[in-house]
Amino acid sequence: MTEASSLYAPLETCAAAFNDLQQALTDPDGGPRIAAIRVALEAAAQNVSEARSATAVERDELATLYRGLLAAGRIVDDLAENAARRKHATGGEHAGHEAGPV
Repeated sequence: MTEASSLYAPLETCAAAFNDLQQALTDPDGGPRIAAIRVALEAAAQNVSEARSATAVERDELATLYRGLLAAGRIVDDLAENAARRKHATGGEHAGHEAGPV
């Protein structure tokens, strides 16, 4: 495994969840997938922060990547919070269904 690919290894573990992020956000049982994405982004950011670089340019690039991974994690959190608020505001997954006897 190359150093670059090991930086991103945590992201590979939840690639399927990343590819279907919108579905995970709207799925009532999507919480664990969203949490796995967040953990993977944090782990990849940690890998990047621990990576060694030979030049100032590489250090700058790694710093940019680190900040981007942290920002991506915050974006996922914001999207999950917004999805939860929308579910709550509309009455959750049963919105639009009348309660009571049939």
